[in-house]
Amino acid sequence: MKKILRRLIISIICIVSVTISVSAIYSSTLTAQPPAWGGSIDVMSTYVTKTTNSASISFYGVKENNALNPSGKIINSNGESRSDWVTISQGQTFTNQSNGGAINFNYYSRIKTNLLEPNSNVIQYQYNPY
Repeated sequence: MKKILRRLIISIICIVSVTISVSAIYSSTLTAQPPAWGGSIDVMSTYVTKTTNSASISFYGVKENNALNPSGKIINSNGESRSDWVTISQGQTFTNQSNGGAINFNYYSRIKTNLLEPNSNVIQYQYNPY
């Protein structure tokens, strides 16, 4: 009986975990062109609402032409940082555990080029503050 109950509980936990992962809400595809040499730009045109207690923050690179990967972080409506920088690389998702945002608040993005990047290229990306 204990084995059946244990398996049932583990199954429920797995189903809930997969459901939360699948329902992650990413922003629409955003476009930014931060200045070269580590310059940054705030993208306030689109926000995503934080829906969980997770400390995760993810960025997905849709199109990224820089030789050295740019980075992104989430900010609040006052431009105050709510996470550490996360790498943005075309075709990849990068996540870190530095999200200091609060549930049910809207978060925007700040994008910057690498400190050694001499080019100011257009970056297309999506982000998720979970």
